[in-house]
Amino acid sequence: MRAGSEGRRIEDIPKQGWDVADTYGLLTNLDQATPFSEEVEAKGTIRIAYIVTDDDRRFQSVTRRLPDGVEPVRLCESYLTNFRFSMGR
Repeated sequence: MRAGSEGRRIEDIPKQGWDVADTYGLLTNLDQATPFSEEVEAKGTIRIAYIVTDDDRRFQSVTRRLPDGVEPVRLCESYLTNFRFSMGR
């Protein structure tokens, strides 16, 4: 909803560790930050980049690679684990 509730929804993380939908992107493998950032920039419609990490330094490193106007949002791994558990997955 925060990304505008428009377009495709990311249901699963692909093997490369990231995906970009219509208005947001999700990065779980920080080693793939460069191709993720390049795709975010190429798409041109991304408002929010969700970055999954518990490491402040790595989060900041990824946010510096994002295009201007893309809001970085940090999600901790424990948040996603708890969310999956509460959803019965």
